[in-house]
Amino acid sequence: MATVGKIIPLNRRGAALIVAVLILVVLTIIGIYALTTSTVETKIAGFSREYEVAFYIADSGSPIAIEVTKYIIHHVPTTADDLPSPWDAVTDSSLIDEVFSETTSTDDVSSGPDIATNDQVNLGFPSDTSLKMDVDRLASYQIAGGAIEFGAGYEGIGRGQEAGGTAILFGFDSLGEYTTGAASRVETGYRHVVGVPGG
Repeated sequence: MATVGKIIPLNRRGAALIVAVLILVVLTIIGIYALTTSTVETKIAGFSREYEVAFYIADSGSPIAIEVTKYIIHHVPTTADDLPSPWDAVTDSSLIDEVFSETTSTDDVSSGPDIATNDQVNLGFPSDTSLKMDVDRLASYQIAGGAIEFGAGYEGIGRGQEAGGTAILFGFDSLGEYTTGAASRVETGYRHVVGVPGG
């Protein structure tokens, strides 16, 4: 006995093929969406990392500027070449004048930085980053002495806040940059007390 296959009506031939093609199209669209989403998320994570690195570079500028400023105050160099290495390679000579004179400086951290890393000296930062800093002396004033000054039997400058003294205020403007264009700016202040160890 011969078996006869089921006969498919003419109006249903190719329906399975159409359903399979539709399923493949839907899966392809889902795959393209997933790939696009993951690519965008990867780019966002990369940009976020670059801005974070730029922020940390800018934030690290304050301790650098404090050390350079303290060295200039205590050793009074005449040019940037008189500063110890690596400060001599990254410091502009105009900083020395700015540390000793109160000005309403109009120099900008982007166009005329007082401290700037370069290709030869990068202060341990990643090679695709840079730090630019502007240092301004804002004001100086006498610190009022307290009653302990008279009770302790000493007078004069250099004993700390309770004995009076001179304070100098500095403003630091740091700009950390990544080669891709990510940048972050941090502004901080520093008060140096003349005659006190450590300033």
